[in-house]
Amino acid sequence: MITPRDQKGLDDARKDFVEACKERAVREERRLAYVAATRARHLLLASGYWWDTAVRPRGPSTFLTELAAVRGVQVDQ
Repeated sequence: MITPRDQKGLDDARKDFVEACKERAVREERRLAYVAATRARHLLLASGYWWDTAVRPRGPSTFLTELAAVRGVQVDQ
């Protein structure tokens, strides 16, 4: 039988796990953006998507926004 104290510990552990997964996903996206940007020899085409299984649009990736802010980068919308 799970006591309320055990349930609280389980909830806290689950929240910590979800947060750790989100942080890992951001690190992985940053790594992939770095690899893509540093491997381009002549032209870097970057794209993203706004819709997936979410109800609301996702919006641009933080890394695409950072790339668009670089001087000399052309952004077609």
